[in-house]
Amino acid sequence: MSVAKRGIMVGGILGVVIGDALGVPVEFKSRSQLEKRPITGMTGFGTHNQPAGTWSDDSSLTLVTVECLLKGYDPQDIMTGFHSWLARAHMTPHSKCFDIGQTTFNAIEAFASNRDIHTCGCLGEYSNGNGSLMRIMPIALYAHARQPESIVQMSFEISQLTHAHIRSKLACAYYSLIVHNLLQGFEFRESLLRASGAIQPLIPAEEGVHFERLLTGSILRCDSGAISSSEYVIDTLEASVWCCSFSKSFRDAVLAAVNLGGDSDTTGAVTGGLAGVMYGAPAIPAEWRESISRGKEVAQLATSFADSLVQIPH
Repeated sequence: MSVAKRGIMVGGILGVVIGDALGVPVEFKSRSQLEKRPITGMTGFGTHNQPAGTWSDDSSLTLVTVECLLKGYDPQDIMTGFHSWLARAHMTPHSKCFDIGQTTFNAIEAFASNRDIHTCGCLGEYSNGNGSLMRIMPIALYAHARQPESIVQMSFEISQLTHAHIRSKLACAYYSLIVHNLLQGFEFRESLLRASGAIQPLIPAEEGVHFERLLTGSILRCDSGAISSSEYVIDTLEASVWCCSFSKSFRDAVLAAVNLGGDSDTTGAVTGGLAGVMYGAPAIPAEWRESISRGKEVAQLATSFADSLVQIPH
């Protein structure tokens, strides 16, 4: 693996954690509030009364997935890791879980009862929050050198541990395909175009309307007023694509995402992951890397994961 590619993969994981930590203090703040007092760097307390650099469930579940993938691809092990996070605060910044999405909570509770990864995920249309998209980056990196069909399958399998509706699974696969294309060396907009071409045949007719702005590329022509930053999976996917499409740096992308307001930690995390792959770990401001909770451990885990990927047979 080249040094540059290693840095890109580390950037993908660190980007999730840093985008999340930037957004945690202002989660649920309105866009108009943030226009008056925008986030420009790492801050603390605020919405969840946590110290600066604190990351949320987005990063915890991402890092748990990384831990599990270091042992190999095993969805049962990943879901067991999620349960360990919820039950024992494993892989949390301060030994405490907070800001847990209801769909994720329900799925882990169901798994705790029956240990069945095939039935624990929530299938309802109103279970299409962004809780699987926020943690899919490790799968995108793990599978990046495989054929698109395999990338889609693995993204579906890991999404459905908690979010089993086809819309959430497609959103995760779409994101993973963008990462795949970026790692193939394509620019962001070309990566998006190629991901659209690969995913479109898999989208059921009744789901097409939800992905229309992404598939047609019209999302790239929207102004900020047309971009939502709610907890809905399509809103988060669109917002992250939109923020990355006009960014000139990692900093630009994640600050644009966090300052959209609303579900700022997850919009920041999902955008941060993509921006981390686009620009690589060296492009992430050093002061942000150094200020995140358990920063050395997080960086070491991300580096070990990137190093392990060269050993995976494809």
